[in-house]
Amino acid sequence: MVKRFTQRLDKAAAAIILILSIPLGLLMYTGDKTAPKIRDFSWQNRAVGAEDIAFILTFNRPMNWDSVAANLKITPPLPGKFSASGRRFVYTLSQPVPYGKTFELKVQGATDTAVKQTGADRQAMQPFASSFRSRDRAFVYLGVGGAEDGRLVLRNLTRQQTTVLTPKDWVVTSFKPYPEGDRILIGAVERKTEPSGAFEQKLYAVSTGLGVESAGQTKLLLGNAEAQILKFDLSANGRTIVLQRYSRSKREPVGLWVLESNGVLRSLTQGAAGEFLVTPDGSAVAIAQNQGISIVPITSESSLNTIEYLPQLGMTIGFARDASAATMMKFNRDGTRSLFLVTNQGIQKELIKTNGYILKAQFDPMNQKVYCLYTQLGRGKENASSLRISAIDLSTLNRKDLVQLPNKTSGHMSLAPDGAQLLFDAVEVAEQLTPSGIKDGAGQAISKSTLWTLPLGQSGIPTALKPMSLSISGVQPMWLP
Repeated sequence: MVKRFTQRLDKAAAAIILILSIPLGLLMYTGDKTAPKIRDFSWQNRAVGAEDIAFILTFNRPMNWDSVAANLKITPPLPGKFSASGRRFVYTLSQPVPYGKTFELKVQGATDTAVKQTGADRQAMQPFASSFRSRDRAFVYLGVGGAEDGRLVLRNLTRQQTTVLTPKDWVVTSFKPYPEGDRILIGAVERKTEPSGAFEQKLYAVSTGLGVESAGQTKLLLGNAEAQILKFDLSANGRTIVLQRYSRSKREPVGLWVLESNGVLRSLTQGAAGEFLVTPDGSAVAIAQNQGISIVPITSESSLNTIEYLPQLGMTIGFARDASAATMMKFNRDGTRSLFLVTNQGIQKELIKTNGYILKAQFDPMNQKVYCLYTQLGRGKENASSLRISAIDLSTLNRKDLVQLPNKTSGHMSLAPDGAQLLFDAVEVAEQLTPSGIKDGAGQAISKSTLWTLPLGQSGIPTALKPMSLSISGVQPMWLP
């Protein structure tokens, strides 16, 4: 009985195999007649930013990649180059995607590998059309005067909207945007009759409205009951927060602490009272100490096994986005200051030397230029001090002066993530503190300040274009990533 059942089962299986082998054989003989098509587009309906440097088209079969590239249309155009592997077509941009735009992508008429290899008559590719957009062109600043005084404000240039993000009973002391632009890490103190000290700040996160949360939603990350929060920094990838704190009850030196994502504080190093900056990937921190700069690992994944020390360099100003280089300041023996380019290969090049102060230096998106904000102190009545912005070409070290503000000795500058515009403020100081207690980098009270923008050309250096006033009363402008 069992043997008979087994024989019947074997016959049925053989019949099924025979039935399935017929269409399979026909398919192998005549070829696959299904049309080539795109199964996935990695940027479809997404808002992309400067960190998005390439998109992927995934096909249902290997394609003639030259024909795909020839039939790929992006409107407005995005220059780039392609590579391919298997069924994936990768298009890498040659420059950052411009912000505040919507793009249409189409592929029509591309052929697969069979046409290229055998000349076979194949079905035409299924036309593909999709869209994506870049992030809104937006920045934040601290308001000066009126209802915005001391509050963090978002200005969305794409949508022509202005939104006050923080409560009126807070004064924001400093801030750092998260990489998606949906939140901002801020230090804030309660507004009082007398100006509050910045060291009484608490640490919050506030939503911008550019993500899933509505604008102005705040969350307390760390209070100051046990220790004063002196300064803080957020890594460019948004994963690491480092704070400089001073204990209220214990006689401990000023130290650096890491605030973990679960809210737990971890001591990093003691005796670190100098300026510090977290590397873009959040794996290490550069600390100014002992007439040099110490590079201290933060995470176990850091490529650093021990503390590295860079003598003769006094402060880290900024990092390239990929951490391949940094700008650092050197205090010269003659009282001047120099801005140096320091690469991860150990190369050091002097970029600027001034008798004033180096306030900021920022790499362009392609790491080809550095934009520097610095002061030049005048000698005598005829030579007034000035605030300057210069662009330095890193391949030639040639410098181009872009902006000069006479009789200014402090300010802020921010380069747009796509490299298209510079933001800066023109600050006027007062003899006495204002009710909000907003100060410039030198500790002087700010009475008035106007925000300006400088459009940059394709080369990153303006030609006939000049700075334009935004008619906004604010300080510390900063583009959102």
